[in-house]
Amino acid sequence: MSPRSANGAAADVEISTIGLPDELLDLSRWAANVWVEQPLFLVLDATGCATRHFYTGTALTYLTRSTTRNRIRAWQKELPFLPGLCNLIDACLAHPFIFARYSPMPVSRSVAAQMKGVGQFLFKPVC
Repeated sequence: MSPRSANGAAADVEISTIGLPDELLDLSRWAANVWVEQPLFLVLDATGCATRHFYTGTALTYLTRSTTRNRIRAWQKELPFLPGLCNLIDACLAHPFIFARYSPMPVSRSVAAQMKGVGQFLFKPVC
């Protein structure tokens, strides 16, 4: 049932994710439309991008690099969240406007240096 205004008419309500900055709402909507919302939120949380949105392009660009993609795909049968992450990577590559809207930081420093203290990419097997 949709919320009603004072006069009883259905009210237009914008629903957003708790704690997600406004700058990432378009990305969240896109992810929901292409069924990769859960892996996106995992990435945003794991990398610290949920609170420091300006790193989002760097994190997504890192994931779509061929070396990173190949390593994630190699482990996707071992870790239950990796198939979803592969779907996120494929969706990002199929929709390049993501990188225009959320551009990576300049390449003058490595991704690891840019993201230091923000979050970590933990794609190591858990033993």
